[in-house]
Amino acid sequence: MLSIVLNWLITHYVFTEYKASFLDTTILLCAAFFSYISLPFSFLLAYRKYKWLFILAIVALFINIGVNYFFIEIYGTRIAALSTLLAQTIISLGAAILSYYILGKE
Repeated sequence: MLSIVLNWLITHYVFTEYKASFLDTTILLCAAFFSYISLPFSFLLAYRKYKWLFILAIVALFINIGVNYFFIEIYGTRIAALSTLLAQTIISLGAAILSYYILGKE
């Protein structure tokens, strides 16, 4: 919450020419926060399950590129921020879920 409040203060009082980007940067802040929160729940690196991380990264990459390719011309930077949020969610949440699923079997 503090980062969102500081983002609002900075864009409205310090760098006023970036007021229009407030929602975009807030979406990106939420994406970063979500990644930091879910990172400790991913044990794929510790157990050397690099293949699964690579697969998640490739899926996220293609979804990000696809969303940007089809929608960035219509919606602009807002869809770029949302597609980044979606890609980071796929990697972070996917790694956490796969960690529990794969490592629960072993």
